Amino acid sequence: MTGFLKSYADIRTSDGRNATLLQPIYFQRPDAVGGDIYKVPVGATTDGGSEPPIFWPIGFAPFGSDTWLGYLLHDAAFRGTIVPLVTEFEVANLLLYEALSCLGCAEFKRRAIYAGVTSKAGRAVWDDYRRTE
Repeated sequence: MTGFLKSYADIRTSDGRNATLLQPIYFQRPDAVGGDIYKVPVGATTDGGSEPPIFWPIGFAPFGSDTWLGYLLHDAAFRGTIVPLVTEFEVANLLLYEALSCLGCAEFKRRAIYAGVTSKAGRAVWDDYRRTE
């Protein structure tokens, strides 16, 4: 198996944007990069990839079936709640890219999202999370 063990996430949200995971999710990386399995545990949080609402109407709403689980995985990697712990910025972003591919996210959209998370702003967010650990 490569990809997510199940195609949905049990979450709780009070505002429709920020969510807390109620059941763990599992993601297996492609065999070409080792096939490692990652767990996003109960209690992990996400804001749906921090996508600015201005981009939602043009196909970048964070709650689509081709992105949502990927954002959960990526936010857990960034926030240090993923098991095993991801300690490299590049690995966290590659996990998102691989997850989006497994979810059927179109290549142009994957590349645009990847460009956003690997930008200076994405790096600043990563560094902020590392400082608060």
